[in-house]
Amino acid sequence: MKKTMLLLCLLFFIGNGMVWSQTTRVFNGEHLILMNRGENILLYRVTSMPSIKGSKPIYSFFFSKDSIAPVLPLSFMELNAAFTENTAFLELLEVYFRNKEELTTFDSRNRRYKINRIYDLSTDINRQ
Repeated sequence: MKKTMLLLCLLFFIGNGMVWSQTTRVFNGEHLILMNRGENILLYRVTSMPSIKGSKPIYSFFFSKDSIAPVLPLSFMELNAAFTENTAFLELLEVYFRNKEELTTFDSRNRRYKINRIYDLSTDINRQ
């Protein structure tokens, strides 16, 4: 199966001429919303709406090591497989995240996703 990757920047006009942009990645025919431009580990979100009226949307999360790496489901198992060479990062994941849902935690103090803050800390450890 051929994997198709494409980054698109979509512009949406909202009221009074304001512009809101959203970067998406098309991977295997699915549009993934990029959550964190400019960070090391790219995080993506897919929203699906249940068919039951009044139900809340369901979010699925994915990641890639960079903009050309394959997109993988965001889970501890996939992160372990993708970052086998960075044992410090894998150990810090175990310390800072209790479950899969916490992997998308935003660090408002540092204005970035916590997983990328942890990744940067691990690269500092690996350099020592």
